[in-house]
Amino acid sequence: MAALRQGDMKRATELALDALKNGQTDALYLNLRAQLYEVHGRNREAMADLEAAHALAPRDTGVLEALGLLRLRLVQNVGARDAFQRMAEIAPTYAHAHFCLGLAHEMLGELARAEECFKRADAMEPGRSQTLARIASLAARKGEWDEARRYANLSLNSNPQEFDAELVLAGADLGEGNTAAVVGRLAPIATGDALPPEVRANASSVLADALDEQGDADAAFQAYTDTGTLFVRAYTPQFANRQSAYEQVSELTAEFAAVTTFPMGPST
Repeated sequence: MAALRQGDMKRATELALDALKNGQTDALYLNLRAQLYEVHGRNREAMADLEAAHALAPRDTGVLEALGLLRLRLVQNVGARDAFQRMAEIAPTYAHAHFCLGLAHEMLGELARAEECFKRADAMEPGRSQTLARIASLAARKGEWDEARRYANLSLNSNPQEFDAELVLAGADLGEGNTAAVVGRLAPIATGDALPPEVRANASSVLADALDEQGDADAAFQAYTDTGTLFVRAYTPQFANRQSAYEQVSELTAEFAAVTTFPMGPST
């Protein structure tokens, strides 16, 4: 599609919609329509289009990526892992496939596998800020703070706007009791109106902890309140077209049945 090659997504989507309306079923057209559905929070329709596109073109890595990302967004983590695993098998030298697979493993609590995927992606495409930030985050979760700081700083050197790396450094600062550094690092992010609400919410949450540690109860309370408001703003559109309780329970049952490790350990 010429419009797509020229980077004109609006025109490409219009052409795809017209083609589908005229009965021309194609994986690319379905993928483009699915993206439009996602923008408008119509996740069921988007999922139906992507699954149909995958059935038509099972080796299309673009479709697999879109399918996996939507499943991740809807917390269908096992399905996301399966899609990304297939993408990595089809395109084993594609760094982004391994990065996406790492995200799914991380969401499933399969942290060692996630780290392997992220480091494999970094070896294939060195210096990518998102990959470095995820490696830093996993190191922080293991309490390996020197490693976490090293990768977080590498990430920020690559992209000063990599907010996940900022959160890792803020977590390290907070653990060392350096609350002033946390406030200085995160206050501009938490109050940045132009930033995505999820980014601001994550920053605001850690900022609130730092303010609380400083004994500034009023500012901490406001930051905690802002955190809740921002999370609602971030996730309400995602679940606006939500499933029934029966569908949610069915999917969760399948998720738990497929998980082989427990992030927090099994209850005893």
